Amino acid sequence: MTAIDFPEPGVLQERLAVMLLHCPRPASPREAYDRLADEFELTRELLRRELENGDSQWHILVRTAYKHLKDKGYAPQPPPIGKWRLNPAGRAFAEKVEKRAS
Repeated sequence: MTAIDFPEPGVLQERLAVMLLHCPRPASPREAYDRLADEFELTRELLRRELENGDSQWHILVRTAYKHLKDKGYAPQPPPIGKWRLNPAGRAFAEKVEKRAS
């Protein structure tokens, strides 16, 4: 995996936060994988890349981005299983990111 292939971790984390900010309900991991892949215009080839254990590299990257949001206190601890969302601090973070991007 190279930096050219996938978005930088910090950028992915910020885009995930903004995506969750605009979700009308908690998002499933699958929803996050798909929406972000579309946003970053990832190719099918990239989305098919797997680690040696068979896990999707893309799924691991997105799950890691969500874990970093939790570690920073931007998502509930522990989150509801299979439902990703932001807490008030996470929404404030995502709003800052969104405002900075405009």
